[in-house]
Amino acid sequence: MFNDKEVAKEIDALMRELSGRLNTSLWLVKERCSNEEFLQYKTVVGQLMGEMFCSVKSRIYELHPDLTPEYLKDDPGSIKSPRPD
Repeated sequence: MFNDKEVAKEIDALMRELSGRLNTSLWLVKERCSNEEFLQYKTVVGQLMGEMFCSVKSRIYELHPDLTPEYLKDDPGSIKSPRPD
């Protein structure tokens, strides 16, 4: 996915921005909604972030290892797609 490194770099940056916004939205829901709503929303956000990583980011990092964040380089197994090729 995204053989063009510049496109991969831009998509990775957008995914990071989206992850940050999703984190921010968690704080909003935690502060303004019931605990039950927060727990439900947190589950959905976790699923979204997991899907973004498994379907997009991990594939970018496999194709362009130099774009892999340092915190993921310590555990090489963490960037492999869980789906069979």
